[in-house]
Amino acid sequence: MLAPGEAAHTALTFAHNPMIGVSAQCPGSVRTVWLRVYPPDQYVPALVRLDFTAAACTNGFETVFAGPLRPGAA
Repeated sequence: MLAPGEAAHTALTFAHNPMIGVSAQCPGSVRTVWLRVYPPDQYVPALVRLDFTAAACTNGFETVFAGPLRPGAA
């Protein structure tokens, strides 16, 4: 549990989901600046500013894996 004003960090890995099949087409990329994060036991996401480019897939989807939270800023 973080106290007000404390920081934590984690590593994010973005990967195309292989369960969709080999027919997935990712012809380009899309830039985004926000990531929706659902904290444990919450139903409303927190918006985290994160400027990144990801694959733009027409069939399939991207999966985001989050590593363990570590204390302190990255």
